[in-house]
Amino acid sequence: MRLTKQEEFAIQQFTGMHASEGINVYAVCLSMNLEEDEWKNIKNDCYWLSNYEIDEIEEYIKENNT
Repeated sequence: MRLTKQEEFAIQQFTGMHASEGINVYAVCLSMNLEEDEWKNIKNDCYWLSNYEIDEIEEYIKENNT
């Protein structure tokens, strides 16, 4: 599957967030306006995220993409 530019950008932002030890996962999701479909498309490419970071991303998705 080919990722959109927005999805590639999201992976880059998650990479930066992860490097900073996931201090404010919610703020990163909010700043990129991450949508549920985007997260579903890139989640497997972000296999290096910690369980905490994934939980925070999925909580953001639940709260903001209903």
